[in-house]
Amino acid sequence: MILSCSENSPEIVEIKSLAVLDFDDPYSPADVSFAVFAEVTGDVRRAERMVITHKEKQYKWTAINPCVFSDGKKEFAAAVMLKAPFGERIPNGEYSVEYADAAGQTVCSDFSVSIDSDAYKMSFEAAQKAVENLDKSIAVFDSDSMIYFGSRKKKWATDENIFEEYPYSEFFRECYLLKDKNIAILMPLKVSSRNWF
Repeated sequence: MILSCSENSPEIVEIKSLAVLDFDDPYSPADVSFAVFAEVTGDVRRAERMVITHKEKQYKWTAINPCVFSDGKKEFAAAVMLKAPFGERIPNGEYSVEYADAAGQTVCSDFSVSIDSDAYKMSFEAAQKAVENLDKSIAVFDSDSMIYFGSRKKKWATDENIFEEYPYSEFFRECYLLKDKNIAILMPLKVSSRNWF
């Protein structure tokens, strides 16, 4: 269901949400958050704000200057690393998102979140087993932002080849998507040997 909040607004084509399991190391439980991706029309680079609301509990998350990206055909704005307050689990159920651009135009859309309770219990070993036959993506970061996201290039025979291609990079992570469960898994970061000293 998509509702326009004002005339001449951008449009939200589709909303997707993912539970994100973030493993800092192989020994600790994953830090669980969720992310909301809005496919929007217009210039997504003008995205200014996303407000996500859980309708029943009235929890609100506000992402100022949300992440924006394009897959070449579609444009997305994303609010990431969203967590429930008071150490609660992320509530399932009905949500709404309000998207606003730099011109002050807004559009609203409803979506639902359903995170299986097993996601909170998944060990690192279980995560490794769950992704062993899946395609992986690589996210490369410098000190401030992500500078590459995509498949591992064939010329990256070793991890150090990644850091050689991106000399200002500081670490990278392997990322997997369990599409049937709407779960993204982030493996522990890998740091360049040049940062060991």
